[in-house]
Amino acid sequence: MAGDKKSGCSAEYQLTEQVFRQIAAGETSTVEIEKTLSQGYLIEEHKNEHRGDSQLLCVVWSSENGKRARHLMRSAADSPQQLILWTYQPNRPQWSTPVKRAGQEEQTVNADLGSCYFCGGDLKSILAGNYDFRLDGELYVIKKVPATLCEQCGEKYLSAEVAKNLEESVAAGAFTGVIQAYVMEYKVKGD
Repeated sequence: MAGDKKSGCSAEYQLTEQVFRQIAAGETSTVEIEKTLSQGYLIEEHKNEHRGDSQLLCVVWSSENGKRARHLMRSAADSPQQLILWTYQPNRPQWSTPVKRAGQEEQTVNADLGSCYFCGGDLKSILAGNYDFRLDGELYVIKKVPATLCEQCGEKYLSAEVAKNLEESVAAGAFTGVIQAYVMEYKVKGD
């Protein structure tokens, strides 16, 4: 634990695609992200010689539904531009309080699946409703994919067997239908 040190905020930051998907789904917002960056407390520091150092921040505030907490993992504070890696609400069984990880004896959910490489969260087996990817500029969606899901940050893992099966199915063009997708062109404010 790094202690109760205020995190400080960089005016410049970038989001991972996963964080933007959370924003688009209404799970968080840029306002919450900036609140966490400016008012959050540093609760963990993670050292990694390959990916670079990162910091876990926490902020707790009052809302209409009571107290609300938000965790945010970012690149190290001394980075030239902050990268927001992921964000989530701290919940049991991983967290006993918003700033304290649960003890090992409390973490019994899916222990046989291990823990998430990125955040250390618990993993569970799921049937992914939609698994999407791009190929030659086209969006493809594969439904009902057996996967492993991190309950904390949302990262999905595919087994080698599933990945090989998907690779063969994609190469064979074994698609069963077409879906409609909404498209929006990004416009800079004031244009």
